[in-house]
Amino acid sequence: MALVQTNRLPAIVSRDLVYHVNEIGVCDLCSPKKREILHNINLNVPPGCIYGLLGPSGCGKTTLLKCVVGHLKPTSGSVKVFGYEPGESGSQVPGPGVGYMPQEVSIYDMFTIEETLIYFGKINCVDQNTIEKRTTFLIKFLDLPDKDRSVESLSGGQKRRVSLAAALVHSPPLLILDEPTVGVDPLLRQVIWKYLVRLARVDQITIIITTHYVEEAGQADLVGLMRNGRLLAESPPQDLIKQLGVKNLEEVFLRLCMDEEKSRRDDQESIFLALENEKDMESRLAEQAMNHKERQSSPMCVWCKVLLAMMWKNYLRLKRNPPVIVFEFILPALQVILFCYCVGGDPFDVPLAIVNEESVPKASILFLSSINYETFDVTYYQSLGEAIESVREGKNWGVVHIPENYTQHLQDRLFRPSQASNLTIANGTIAIYPDLTNLHLSLTIESSFRDAFIKFTRSALEWMDYNTLLAELPVKMQQPIYGGDGVKPSYLEFMAPGVVISLTYVMATGLTALAFILEKRDGLMERSEVAGVSTTQILLAHVFIELIVMLFQISLLLVVTFYFFQIPSRGPFYVAIPLILLQGCVGMGFGLLISSICSQENTAIMMLVGTFYINLTLSGIIWPIEAMPRILRFIGYFQPQTIPVESLRHILSRGWSIDRPSVYMGFVVSLAWLLFFLIGASICMRYKK
Repeated sequence: MALVQTNRLPAIVSRDLVYHVNEIGVCDLCSPKKREILHNINLNVPPGCIYGLLGPSGCGKTTLLKCVVGHLKPTSGSVKVFGYEPGESGSQVPGPGVGYMPQEVSIYDMFTIEETLIYFGKINCVDQNTIEKRTTFLIKFLDLPDKDRSVESLSGGQKRRVSLAAALVHSPPLLILDEPTVGVDPLLRQVIWKYLVRLARVDQITIIITTHYVEEAGQADLVGLMRNGRLLAESPPQDLIKQLGVKNLEEVFLRLCMDEEKSRRDDQESIFLALENEKDMESRLAEQAMNHKERQSSPMCVWCKVLLAMMWKNYLRLKRNPPVIVFEFILPALQVILFCYCVGGDPFDVPLAIVNEESVPKASILFLSSINYETFDVTYYQSLGEAIESVREGKNWGVVHIPENYTQHLQDRLFRPSQASNLTIANGTIAIYPDLTNLHLSLTIESSFRDAFIKFTRSALEWMDYNTLLAELPVKMQQPIYGGDGVKPSYLEFMAPGVVISLTYVMATGLTALAFILEKRDGLMERSEVAGVSTTQILLAHVFIELIVMLFQISLLLVVTFYFFQIPSRGPFYVAIPLILLQGCVGMGFGLLISSICSQENTAIMMLVGTFYINLTLSGIIWPIEAMPRILRFIGYFQPQTIPVESLRHILSRGWSIDRPSVYMGFVVSLAWLLFFLIGASICMRYKK
């Protein structure tokens, strides 16, 4: 059923319309107060009528319009548009049956004028050829700059005209304009009103318009006067002008401008006259009916076209924001590069003090030659006190003290143990005085000198023609079951899976966390919803574009991590890639949930940062989860990354595939969290308006 009206039934009817909002204060948490915005509004708008809705700011005009287009649900009462309640099956409101210009500009700053009209035409299911014709006409008619000018470069009045063009581009049977002529040149305002009158008279389009300019409403067929949420009067404009005592205020201002702007007015009038002669009433009504019939046919096709339009819009927004592109594509790879260069390596050039008091150095020289001088930057001191003071002053990280006659006492200790006194043992021992304030450096010093002593012992046994295996500890690590492969295990290899997954997760979250907030703040989401765009389409449009971005991100991450830095991968890579991509989708879902819950950017950022560090700490990414207290270990397993990180470690380090439970559980957990986030975002978007 087309929405073009062939009878004189009311286009819009409201009965006893009431709308409340809750006001929650500190003392009203249990019983919030309700403030009435609309009170028993009874409205009747005939088809093909211009209805001027007048009233001061805050009287409820915008709320009433939002109830008419289905963006708000009234507390009580009913609204019917062309015989249907908004959102009812068979209604095209919200949808292509209405052209809506909200009070805010509500257009995308980074789009050009042409792209703006293409987008609003596509989400209202208008074919490309018609969009091009309408764009050409509207740009000329509304005196807009070149179609390739970006919206952000326009003045405030020009932006409002582009917003008006977006409401007109699909020739809807119902046109709702919330103060469209604010900030518009008086002469152009007059031309716009002439065009609106023509749409109502010739094309039988029903128009509801709110305005502060009372004199404008003189051209309306019917005027409603609102105050404090009540409709005080509904009558022809002549009666209302008489009641308000408003006469020629706007005409006086127009006269003053007329002489100076005569040439410009003539151009605008010629455009208007050209439109008058463009088509007769019958042909334009036939075209309008055909357009509405096309919009109602093949619901799945229409649904897909709107989805494609939303994806195209998201692509343009990303394309027109180079810093975001650089941030999304370059930053993850840069972070991995910094991580691989800065984390997991062995310390080197560690300042170390050495005091060798042996007068005839023999064993001490052999021991000192066994030290790895790539690890330590050695400084020799004459006295132990001076060396210890250098550590206290922060010049060195430790002191190595070799006592006098070390060689002789060491021989007595090793070869005559039954005669070794405490003094012999003390003077046959190399003393190390470390600074333990840096755990990793202290462990490095300890392990380096352990290795140096083993190397020294081997050299001594070889010099004495003994078996060098006697230098080994009586406890030996055998061939590892997993890992090793002749390569010393590193902390970098342990952390790499967690870093790759967490970067993918966080970057996807960051890209989507502000997506809805910015659109809601600027009124863009409301305008798309009035055009009939569903919550599912909004979510899917973001998901598809984010998937493309994530594919580039992950590809670059994998190349940097596993090709340039040679992080070992012992398992099937075709299993690891989908797991990483799925974790990116989980991050994207969490970002969408944040965006749908929060109303302010700072709240979303705090929520993102706060959950990131909790997740990083509890997921076993930077430290084994086995080292956590039992209660925190239990909580950690419920984080979205804990089990997937372990699964990726099993793939890369153990070579396991998806047939192992500890691997495929990473996929199961990721899918469960993704569904949870998407369903939560969908519910919040639908009910938190």
